[in-house]
Amino acid sequence: MYRQRETLQGLIEIFDKTKNSSQEYRAFNTTAFQLPNYSFISQNFESLDFLIEKGKANNYLDISISQESFEQAISSIEDRSHCLENEIFPILANKKTPGSKAYTYELIEILGSALYTKTINLTDEMYRVVYKNKEKIENEIEKLFITAKDLYPKKSFVYPDDKPAPSLQK
Repeated sequence: MYRQRETLQGLIEIFDKTKNSSQEYRAFNTTAFQLPNYSFISQNFESLDFLIEKGKANNYLDISISQESFEQAISSIEDRSHCLENEIFPILANKKTPGSKAYTYELIEILGSALYTKTINLTDEMYRVVYKNKEKIENEIEKLFITAKDLYPKKSFVYPDDKPAPSLQK
């Protein structure tokens, strides 16, 4: 989960540059991404079977939901990038010179209302899902840390350096 969190954090650092901009600005100025295959940071659920054995099935289920959320975040980025690369960029390449500024009415005229709206919606969804899922993963990391310390109080566990470990006091 740490790697998933770090992956989303890296994307958020890019997104933060346009987070407070208009929907249109974000839609047409946030880069299209060529993401690597992230299957290598998928959860190994067999290694988490101990949670079920120890009566912590809810933690196991929450982690599986978190995995699906991460995959949804990556999918939203890929969907938007695919739209930009295969639908938007070819149209704009034939209509505008690189670096020229287009106004809303020009973009709607060039792309058509449906494609213009689709691009904005895909971008909004991408931002929403990535930010939300980073927070969800951080919560799952914290819950897993607390559960691990509860189940194995004499063992040491790694917690991200940028945050203090959660308190185990109830």
